[in-house]
Amino acid sequence: MRILLGIFTGAVVAGCGLSLSVDPAGDAGPAPSAQPSTTAPAPSGTGTTPTPQPTGTAPIEADGATSDAAPLVDSGTDAPIVSADAGRDATAPGPVNVNVSYALGKDAKVYLFDHDAKTFTAGLSTNCPAGEETAVMQDGTVYVTSSDSRNLYRWSAATGCTFVGTANLPFALGTAFIGGVEQLVGYRDADYDMVSTTNATVTRLTNGALGTLRPAGDYARVGARAFLSVQTNEGSCPAGGDCIVEIDPSNGRPLTAPRQYVGLGIFGLAQSRGKLLLYANAQVYEMAVATLTLGPSLRQFPTGASFSGAGAAALAP
Repeated sequence: MRILLGIFTGAVVAGCGLSLSVDPAGDAGPAPSAQPSTTAPAPSGTGTTPTPQPTGTAPIEADGATSDAAPLVDSGTDAPIVSADAGRDATAPGPVNVNVSYALGKDAKVYLFDHDAKTFTAGLSTNCPAGEETAVMQDGTVYVTSSDSRNLYRWSAATGCTFVGTANLPFALGTAFIGGVEQLVGYRDADYDMVSTTNATVTRLTNGALGTLRPAGDYARVGARAFLSVQTNEGSCPAGGDCIVEIDPSNGRPLTAPRQYVGLGIFGLAQSRGKLLLYANAQVYEMAVATLTLGPSLRQFPTGASFSGAGAAALAP
């Protein structure tokens, strides 16, 4: 995730893009480099704003459908695109039973978003910090990071946040099966890292996995498939809005060229009912995985939350 310009302290989001280094206030150690989106989020509160349009699509109708799919944008030199079937498990059960996604806000509260009800509910947030990233394991265990990307916590509805460890943690936190075991993973610049759920130790998995692309804010798995929001005006993601790419979760490399969504700053990614959820422009949008067609806004962020990340189990526990 990235840190919002004009809202959070620091030199510079998703959380969630100018090429500036982050130096969060109060961070005693070196911080990972992050490039925030140049698209400012809409104010939180009630009401709706127009749904941003993906590059090349016809206007979105009331039911979220479009008359034409957006073309992929590939105008730069990124990491080599591998087979679109790489990293997928055709036998994995569908994720449609997942209804709730999670996000730790800058107000130090963990929120649960119910996709069916289209509502946010604040959970028990004892000992939780102002948040940056959120990731959810397949068994339902929720992990969150502090806004300076230094401290990892485990969250539960019964106890709130429990400290795990301190490290220079990656942005765009999510999960992947590495060596047959589900792990926390994420990006620092173009590099793909793994984070220990025991003590927060960071291990490099793939140097330069993204090539010239940079994470915009977040990473999410929908079943066995994985998606990343990438930063506008970096690599082959044009200026004017963040992009979505499908990635191979085993090594973090792109499987597809970036697809841009003009005017959208994508701070967080999660999934629900087998669809991607984009936490962007202070709202939650639904996106069809098969076509990456952007649907209408489902809900605005709770006042004060200012999410820079989100997460949900890739499959139902």
